[in-house]
Amino acid sequence: MTITTTQTVPVIQRARSAETTPDQLATLLHNPNPVVAISIAQRPDLDTQLAETLACDTRAAVRLRVAKNTAAPVHVLEKLQEDVSAQVRSAATDTLVMKTMRRES
Repeated sequence: MTITTTQTVPVIQRARSAETTPDQLATLLHNPNPVVAISIAQRPDLDTQLAETLACDTRAAVRLRVAKNTAAPVHVLEKLQEDVSAQVRSAATDTLVMKTMRRES
């Protein structure tokens, strides 16, 4: 379990901020606290490069947040359907279905 300290709170806030650029987000990914990567993975403006990187993260919790994010590109979600984690696979499938339904309506 990772404890969020007063030192990591500003980093998490930057990861969630709409004003943080993709290059800054890529730099934040080097932070060892998984909450930072999870915060980036949940962004509604998640870009392709970050989604691809996060989809390969060793932590299932990070991959799960990408799999649940409707902003993730289809090819990333399709890759996550083959993840070692059943929960990630299921979430990726659900998100793909949701994206398909949105396009059809």
